[in-house]
Amino acid sequence: MKPFTKACRTISLSAFCLSLTAALGLQPLTGQEQPPVGIAFQVVSVRVLGDKEASTRAPDFLSSNVAVRLRISCMDRGFYFYALKGAAIPVGYAVKLTDQGSVWLGGRSGAEKSSPGLQQLTFGMPGSWDLLPAGARPTIEWEELDLTSFAGEKHARTIFFKLRESDKPVEVVSDSYVVPAASVK
Repeated sequence: MKPFTKACRTISLSAFCLSLTAALGLQPLTGQEQPPVGIAFQVVSVRVLGDKEASTRAPDFLSSNVAVRLRISCMDRGFYFYALKGAAIPVGYAVKLTDQGSVWLGGRSGAEKSSPGLQQLTFGMPGSWDLLPAGARPTIEWEELDLTSFAGEKHARTIFFKLRESDKPVEVVSDSYVVPAASVK
């Protein structure tokens, strides 16, 4: 199948699903949305870290041994993303995706059925809204850590963004990935 034909079928299927959802009066999953057209939130790669690298990168978090490389980009419009003050890297939650719905792996219980929200995200550390301007394909790439103890589970990441500085923050979800198993030594 030609890429253009495949893309058109994907868009048509997405439009059909949205129309069916609206016709049936169904609501999307609470607290998460897909990025708007022109903005992409992608999982670039997922890899298991060696013991030495894992202990260096996350000395305070036992078993954080999976690096998930993420990319947020915009083509024709800029947007604001929430980051820890001075970091310029988006912050958000890890989400487990199941047949029964989404579970946020953060917040008070560590297994919330809806987003704990922006206020719970930074643990009281100051944050800021940073602008990713439109232009020659602006992109930010960064890595988050996950755990092989979740091997086989389908996960995604979220970030908070606004199209305009005065807008209400919206939490968007990345592409999903399957958490890999630990390497056998």
